[in-house]
Amino acid sequence: MTKLAQPVDSALDLSVLGLRNKRLSRLVLVDNRKGETSKATKQCLSKASFLSMGRSRGLLIILLSALSFCGCSSSSLTREKAKDVIEHSANYKPQSLGLNLKWNEADELIKEGYLDWKNDLLYGNKTSYYALVISAKGSKYFARCDGYAEMIRAGVVSTSIRTPFVLLATPVRPAVVAVTGLADGPDKTKIVEYQWNWDLSDLPSEIRNVISKESNVRSGKGTLRLFDDGWRVDKLE
Repeated sequence: MTKLAQPVDSALDLSVLGLRNKRLSRLVLVDNRKGETSKATKQCLSKASFLSMGRSRGLLIILLSALSFCGCSSSSLTREKAKDVIEHSANYKPQSLGLNLKWNEADELIKEGYLDWKNDLLYGNKTSYYALVISAKGSKYFARCDGYAEMIRAGVVSTSIRTPFVLLATPVRPAVVAVTGLADGPDKTKIVEYQWNWDLSDLPSEIRNVISKESNVRSGKGTLRLFDDGWRVDKLE
């Protein structure tokens, strides 16, 4: 029988192996008293070491797989992620929006109390010339307006001198409605095709109905580039 150079410390060995094997514990304690390592203990230790190594290898494979997955997920680009990247870019911050109106659209805003006509003598003493102005109610939603016309009577335009124009008081944000296509580009880029419109949801329905054409869906195209910290907008057309 082989003599042990040092007694086998059961608590230490079991801790190193990461096992709680009652049979191995008993064998080690008996061998310590005898001062020798039995064949049964050697077999048990060998099996325990093999199991421990197998567990370590399994954990390593799981860890490497997780790291590989994280790397792939951060570099991959889905349509939802592309939408999020575009909407959080500098190009999609809220913007001041000016709108050219038709006279019938201006008339609708006048009827709803957001704009008004003001008699203007700019073109002489004729009382038939009127300028388009913002009403007290409309000052919350419009920062500026323009429009000048000669009228047959108040509210009935005969000659348009300056077409109606309004500037919204609160900047509005462009919103991506949907990403319709993704394609690989050169040098770690993706070509993105998408649809967008102006988000007018904060305006009263009466104003939205008049300027509804501004909420029509438009087509957009852009390039996104992959950096070390993720995807960024390279350019938008």
